[in-house]
Amino acid sequence: MLKKARIAFAALFFIGITLLFLGIGHDYWGWMAKIQFLPAVMKLTANALALNVIVVLGIVLITLIFGRIYCSIICPLGVLQDIVSWISSKRKGKKRRFAWSPEMKWLRYGVWLLFVACLVAGLQAVVVIIAPYSAYGRMIRAIVAPVGWTLPLVAGLTFTIVCVLAWLGGRTWCNTICPVGTTLSFFSRFAMFKPVIDRNMCTGCRSCERSCKASCINSKEASIDYSRCIDCFECMGNCKFGGLKYRFAWGKSGITWSQSSIAQGKSSKDELLCKGEEACLSDESCSVNGSKSNNCNKTPQRAHIGEVSNEAMTKGTSRTAKENSNPSVDTGKRTFLASALIAGIGTLQSRKLHAQAIQSQGIKMDGGLAEVIAKKSPNRSTRLVPFGAKSEKDFYSRCTACQLCVSACPNHVLRPSTDLMHLMQPEMGYENGWCRPECTACSQVCPAGAILPITAEEKAMEHIGRATVDQETCILCGNCVRHCPTSALKMVKNDEGKRVLTVMEETCIGCGACEFLCPVRPY
Repeated sequence: MLKKARIAFAALFFIGITLLFLGIGHDYWGWMAKIQFLPAVMKLTANALALNVIVVLGIVLITLIFGRIYCSIICPLGVLQDIVSWISSKRKGKKRRFAWSPEMKWLRYGVWLLFVACLVAGLQAVVVIIAPYSAYGRMIRAIVAPVGWTLPLVAGLTFTIVCVLAWLGGRTWCNTICPVGTTLSFFSRFAMFKPVIDRNMCTGCRSCERSCKASCINSKEASIDYSRCIDCFECMGNCKFGGLKYRFAWGKSGITWSQSSIAQGKSSKDELLCKGEEACLSDESCSVNGSKSNNCNKTPQRAHIGEVSNEAMTKGTSRTAKENSNPSVDTGKRTFLASALIAGIGTLQSRKLHAQAIQSQGIKMDGGLAEVIAKKSPNRSTRLVPFGAKSEKDFYSRCTACQLCVSACPNHVLRPSTDLMHLMQPEMGYENGWCRPECTACSQVCPAGAILPITAEEKAMEHIGRATVDQETCILCGNCVRHCPTSALKMVKNDEGKRVLTVMEETCIGCGACEFLCPVRPY
């Protein structure tokens, strides 16, 4: 029951967050981004202080009560690893392929210390690479809308490493590399409720150990490493004898649970050992912690358990062929439509060949079928940050490069940066569109406080940049003057009586409409 509930909640969060990165249903799924651990921590010093203190403390409190269910339910990268691991288990002989392995402390805590140091020093390029929520967001954006080469390369490399580790070892990424998993592991050691091993019911069959994706169950010593346990409940689902239970175990000195099974009317430990998969060590007797017990006879293990195999009933299905009574087709109408389609394709092809012939002769076409040179982003003296960001420094110190604002931007103004100092963090550019004053989408979806919520009225009064005019390339078409939303551009006469374009600095907000709509190419 616990396993089914966990899968249902995990599916809900995974689908919701995936739709969120696809730009679908932010009103329904936006809250899922705001309860992600790292973005909530990054937003602690922002204006929404009280809310994010509640989120962070809530996640810590849940971990102290129930263990690391955050990693198995809320984290999208964790659920992705479960999906890959589940697919891998469908291979022949790989259903129970895991085994106990000791904690790799040097790698686990080494990565965590590096992460914290980079976070404090403001080296976000390292932080965003291993942040789990941000890594998943980049994977989705790289599939849906790959921009440049940096996003597909970084996302593809991360996806490959995560999937390979999940395919071979289950939750290896979570328990060796993920900084959020390591942080929550400090609290999960002291969880009130956790899976515990009942020594009286355990048969030593190792079924729980071989099904543990976190490799944290040592069936030989009947112990569980709760710093790595993600509460997936796979172990309890695979235990046939009730040797593992999820129960209140706070303050227990040991990590196993012992109770009297005879008082509950259950079989003794010797009898249960005869029912385990590895209990019968010889034809004569069973071994109980190195000693012999005569409670087992020569009957095979299935006879001890009393299992009855149900043979599959195959039912033959007879299919009756249905006669298709197609009405007579009007061949004349079909011929007419086919002829019209061929004629249309032929006309377009001939016009294309005609245009190519004219271009080959060096004749200017003045528009028409001529290709329009794409716009390019100029080299700016200062980076542009979105409306709602306090400053350039504050924006890049908080941004986790999750690409959520990039997916929410309707005019494609935001895109991932290729600069190594701000790798994968969003930057603004107006070659594909301009930032409309009425749009506040990015400020509504940012979970880390890099872009604070802002209204359309507040946006109209905020200045993120100032337009400048290159008088040598300006053709005085007036297109920017007609489309400027704040009327910051004017045509005036200079001292020589010539018309020039000028910018009213007090009203320009830096929306980029003039740059995007300027017909001059490439800048």
